[in-house]
Amino acid sequence: MFYFTIPPSQFVRGGFYDGQLLLKLFRDDGGAPELIDEVPVALAASVPSILQVRSDEFGGGMKETTMDLGDLTIPSNRLINFDVISNATVGITVESLNKGLLAHEFKGPGIPYDLRVNGSRVSLDAVAMERIEMSAPDGSNFAEIEISLRQAYSALPAGRYSDRLTITFKADP
Repeated sequence: MFYFTIPPSQFVRGGFYDGQLLLKLFRDDGGAPELIDEVPVALAASVPSILQVRSDEFGGGMKETTMDLGDLTIPSNRLINFDVISNATVGITVESLNKGLLAHEFKGPGIPYDLRVNGSRVSLDAVAMERIEMSAPDGSNFAEIEISLRQAYSALPAGRYSDRLTITFKADP
């Protein structure tokens, strides 16, 4: 029986790997080695995809947070940085409960906002998907989520404005 392993420190993308080697058996009676037999041996290894995501905004294992955009009468901007480690391409889905609007608590007019993932504008009219290629030798990368108001709003009805964003990271094999 033969075993082969991938060294723990070696970075390997998730997926299925296969190949073949030719195993040769020789006899050596002190003279020139004599080929006795040869047989092809199939090799296969399945490497699971891994994904680790960390952000200072979500400390202590939290999965939800509240962000305050401050005074809505002036343009504002908020960044959330995620450190991502994976051995696969990472898909990020973003879903807005109010389709990209900060909705007024008493059904007044909403305030549109922009969302960008690593600088690319994402439409929130439907579930959006962005991909991160994990090209660093150690499989590390980052995702920067930017939320910004498109303009200043000077005549807003008083009240609370909110939206719920669901951001999901998934390792694709």
